[in-house]
Amino acid sequence: MGGMSAPADTRSPELTTGSHIVIFGANDEPRSAIVVQVRDGLIWISGSVTPGEPDERVSLLYSVPGDAQYWSTAKVELVPPETLALRRTGPWSRRQRRAHVRLTTHGVDLEVSRFDARRGAESEKLPMLDVSVGGALGRAASHYEVDEPVECSFELPGVGLFDLDARVVRMVPGKGSNARNTVAFAFQNVGPMQQSRLRRWIFAEEARRYRTAKLSRGSA
Repeated sequence: MGGMSAPADTRSPELTTGSHIVIFGANDEPRSAIVVQVRDGLIWISGSVTPGEPDERVSLLYSVPGDAQYWSTAKVELVPPETLALRRTGPWSRRQRRAHVRLTTHGVDLEVSRFDARRGAESEKLPMLDVSVGGALGRAASHYEVDEPVECSFELPGVGLFDLDARVVRMVPGKGSNARNTVAFAFQNVGPMQQSRLRRWIFAEEARRYRTAKLSRGSA
């Protein structure tokens, strides 16, 4: 029937022995962990996790292959020598199904350089709209051709400067005489260290926004 909204997505993942999760503590630093067992409402883990204090609040990220990413909140229940155990304090929230998590950005400049056969080398500074390990989206005053090779330079707080080869994969012309074009860039040949830096910033920033939104809903 018209006017009826789609039912909410209530799917929830199940953590089992061997599940890989990422834990974000108070400093937003991502820590990789492996689930040892799930018993009596507790998630027992091992890995590169810095033990916290009992009742410390953390965020959990669990990626389900072929499905999506799931976020939740938890608190530290037991610490060594009892072994680190977490108790979930909120439901799982299902997120994107993209190959790379894409995060909106605010106040980040995306400098795009390219070579034009007639004018030579030129560059343009775009407002970055979002970024992922696979690419970025910006709003440009210039026209770009699909498959055009470019170089993208940008700086993310806490992880530094990136200079990445890219190509244009999509351009949506703006409407109106002064409207900017929306341009999607796909990064090329991104090295492991650069991928790690990008993921660290994206996961930490998403965890920070998730906690901020949850606190805002709780105080409303």
